[in-house]
Amino acid sequence: RRARSLVVGDSVLEVGSCFGFFALQCAGDGRQVHACDISPGAISLLRSSARRRGDAVTAVVGNATNLPFESASVDTVTLIHLLEHLDDRAARDALSEALRVARRRVVVAVPYEDRPSEHFGHRQRLTETHLRRWSDHVKHSGADYFDDHGGWMILTPDQSDE
Repeated sequence: RRARSLVVGDSVLEVGSCFGFFALQCAGDGRQVHACDISPGAISLLRSSARRRGDAVTAVVGNATNLPFESASVDTVTLIHLLEHLDDRAARDALSEALRVARRRVVVAVPYEDRPSEHFGHRQRLTETHLRRWSDHVKHSGADYFDDHGGWMILTPDQSDE
């Protein structure tokens, strides 16, 4: 619910969608939905689920650090429980790519854990300091941070070059 409440506009891209639970919920909300994940199996399952539900979800295999989407092509890009799977450099690259693709907003959520959960493939223990440091290294026109069962960051794309 929290993530869905932060989506703005009619279109959303879920980066690191896995099986697409969030993408399917956004489609159910009537949004134009795109989803991207590095796992072909996860994307295949999402496509099947969307077809069964009658949801129009465009799901593609792709890497968060090199998104297969045009610049400023969706209103909101989400990276929900993705960045903890990446090292610092890849996390910054993923944020830069999300900001490139987003017209209005990038929504980030990360877990705050005592130790990275190896079981889930988490690579680092994250804090608000990580979110702030990452936002300092990417081009945007504003950032907001808050805690709600982990850390959240909302970035506004800087489209002053356009």
